Amino acid sequence: NGGTFETMPPYADRATVGSYNMTSKTYTVFDTIHTESVNGITIADKYAYVGAYDTLVKYDIDNHTRIATAYADQIKNVYHAGNELFVSFFNGAGAPLMKSFDETTLAVNFSFNDLEENVGGVVVMNDSIYIASNVPGTIDLWPPYGIYADTLGVISVFNANTGAFVRKIQLGVDGAGVNQLVAHNNTINAVCLETGNVLEYNTTTGVQTFTNIDIYATLVDSYDDYLVVETTNGIDKYDMNTKTMSNQGFANTHVAAAYDYLNDEYYFT
Repeated sequence: NGGTFETMPPYADRATVGSYNMTSKTYTVFDTIHTESVNGITIADKYAYVGAYDTLVKYDIDNHTRIATAYADQIKNVYHAGNELFVSFFNGAGAPLMKSFDETTLAVNFSFNDLEENVGGVVVMNDSIYIASNVPGTIDLWPPYGIYADTLGVISVFNANTGAFVRKIQLGVDGAGVNQLVAHNNTINAVCLETGNVLEYNTTTGVQTFTNIDIYATLVDSYDDYLVVETTNGIDKYDMNTKTMSNQGFANTHVAAAYDYLNDEYYFT
């Protein structure tokens, strides 16, 4: 919880981290991070990694204790892929817009400089790291921003062993707004925010397939063969095998959403 965002002291509150008990339906705060915003969280095994503006924290979620802390200014989001933690940064931070950290010590492993703006998610497959980003089109260089009519989606590929840049996968305007990446069998899937397309990229053949599901779409979560997506019609599930929507979704007014696939329950704030 980022609390009330304030630009100068004295601060009324700071960022906090807590856990929600789904049985008792109670929320318990177990740590305070001395920043004014929380930008991302990812969970791997029994560990949670939290990015809060300029602070990266690793927690043992079994006993709610801090394991490690690192400095990383202007954090945008955090991702766990392979055996590493990846942290993206806002455009204003300048290159590198993505770094990988040791999942145990939070020491920096690699810095990725060959990236475009609006960096999104990351997956690690075989010996390659795939990172999503976008090339803002000329239409989006001046206000009103967020049009992206000629933005180009890109996936940058790096060597997983050395961090060296390998190549670019150009997604064109169909991939505008590509963000989180999801590994599924030998393919990479992604929901493209600005086009409402779902991308499937075959890492063996290099074939790109786009399936349009709406004029706007964003990824909420993923599990097994499904993407949980939000469109203008609400939240629904997309089958990556059949490339179809389940049409069992529902509309809900919220700021953020999460999906519990074990209990088939949605959570909203």
